[in-house]
Amino acid sequence: MEATATIKKKGTGLISKPLLKQSIKANWVLWAISTAVICLFAALITSMMSSSAIVGMLKAQRGDNFDINALLGNMFYGMMGPMVPIIYIVITANGLVASQVDRGSMAYVLSTPTKRSTVAVTQMLYLLGSLFVTFTLLSIAAIVSQAAVFGSVAVGNTLLMNLGCFIEMAALAGICYMCSCLFSLSKYSLGIGGGVAVWFFLAKMLGMFGDPAMPMGAEALKMFNYTTMFSLFDTQSIVDGTTAYIWKLAILVAVAVITFTVGIIRFKKKDLPL
Repeated sequence: MEATATIKKKGTGLISKPLLKQSIKANWVLWAISTAVICLFAALITSMMSSSAIVGMLKAQRGDNFDINALLGNMFYGMMGPMVPIIYIVITANGLVASQVDRGSMAYVLSTPTKRSTVAVTQMLYLLGSLFVTFTLLSIAAIVSQAAVFGSVAVGNTLLMNLGCFIEMAALAGICYMCSCLFSLSKYSLGIGGGVAVWFFLAKMLGMFGDPAMPMGAEALKMFNYTTMFSLFDTQSIVDGTTAYIWKLAILVAVAVITFTVGIIRFKKKDLPL
């Protein structure tokens, strides 16, 4: 009763604070675990790169083109970094809308004066906000670990890498959130949103093995780069100091804006089993 009264008082604006608190409470464990894992992962990768054997092998392979910061950027942010956030996004985006509709708990929320637009915007802001905090903490972890291991760090490049990865994940979050708003059953929301996420990641991995610089790379695999949105996060451009990454990230921002907007509009208009 107290929660209902609070929603009646505060749920008619753009954001519902009680709903936001509820989303944080329901998802904080998964968020904390995924954030801790990705930060630990970044520290471990950095530590591995300090191995003289690994560095020696890579120097022999790449010669004068060897750059430890470039290698860290391409390996972690281009390949390994997105894995854990993808899992968090797929599960959380489904749980914010589709799962609640499926279970019937959304009926309780909408039985109060809280508008549908308020619910949709609040859930969107939670998803984006939690990702932003994750990548803020990851930036700190990456800078500290690189400084500890190598004695110096390219702060600008590290921050750009994390910003780019955040935008990449925000675009994926928009797609998964849109699926969560489009479907009233979790199996469809998870199946389509999760399927798209998994394909984007696998295609990115296959496309990377089409790079001639990769050991045992097969050029034919480069075609997979054209089938994944993740190719728009151009880590090499950031490392090289060119501006190509800017327009590519702009496309990812547009994807995020469009998909979140479509999801909110659809949630406002769809028939729900209340």
